[in-house]
Amino acid sequence: MKGFMNRNSNREGEYTDKVVKFCISCKCCFEKINFMRTRDGINKRVYGYFFYDNFPSYGKEKTTCVKCSGKEKLLLQKLDENMPYYEILKS
Repeated sequence: MKGFMNRNSNREGEYTDKVVKFCISCKCCFEKINFMRTRDGINKRVYGYFFYDNFPSYGKEKTTCVKCSGKEKLLLQKLDENMPYYEILKS
């Protein structure tokens, strides 16, 4: 993503509007993510969501996030001090 934004910095807002959504229930923005994580020596693809409290909502698709809809079981983890991350638990 960083390389994309460096080459096309004038399209950064368009890209953000595509991937970041606004929750009408909890009034925060969220983004679906996936990445590889190594746990106990096993590589695993992890799917989850980043939630942004202080993020502009204009131009974003308005929907209900998985936290508010209750459709997914979520596990709250901290990747760092300022970024809450929710991992989807498969039942």
